[in-house]
Amino acid sequence: TLASRRLGLTPLTTPPTGGLFPDVYEGQGTVDWGAVKAWQQSHGWRAAAIFKVGEYRLDTQAQRNAQQTGSLGFWRAGYWFVRNTGCSAEGSQIINAFHALELHIVALDLEVPEAAGYGACLTPILQRAGFIVVEYTSPGSNPGGLSFAAPLWQAEYGPTLHPIYRPVVSWQCSDGVFGCVTFVPGVGHDDVNVDYGITNLGVPPAPPVDPFAVFPKTVFRFGGD
Repeated sequence: TLASRRLGLTPLTTPPTGGLFPDVYEGQGTVDWGAVKAWQQSHGWRAAAIFKVGEYRLDTQAQRNAQQTGSLGFWRAGYWFVRNTGCSAEGSQIINAFHALELHIVALDLEVPEAAGYGACLTPILQRAGFIVVEYTSPGSNPGGLSFAAPLWQAEYGPTLHPIYRPVVSWQCSDGVFGCVTFVPGVGHDDVNVDYGITNLGVPPAPPVDPFAVFPKTVFRFGGD
């Protein structure tokens, strides 16, 4: 549960347990999302992906990735590589891009020095606009830009994850060279992430199960027959 992750009860060790999913950008070219989904479903995992939406400009594969993952029924999120272009201006740029792609979950990629302070600045802007926000960084590249007001997607390619804070909802455990190197059909060897609850974001909870549903109901009438 999300509560247990806040308490730090989720084991964050290698080999990681949990569903795996890729995150991609235009450098991967044209991703075969059907192959990605088939691979995930063959392991009993949710079809899930994160793809780059932009950095200064729109990623050249963003529109295709949004269309393909949407039509195939993926849980998906977009990430924006944060640069120092002005918080208000960048916030508007992100909002417009994500609305156009019909994406509801924004991952803020905070990993360069110029992004310092931008998580604390951008996260409330995006949350007020109705987006679910996740913040991404790693211990070695965190510029001090986290807001601590959104779940964390953390990169670390060693045998153990050392959470900067909780809840960690996903662990990027490989860049395709180091860490939990995994071949993803349709993508190849690239960024691979472990699902620790990120794919529950934006998904309505299942209705409660009625344990007495199999039994006939007794109906009482008052003031009538």
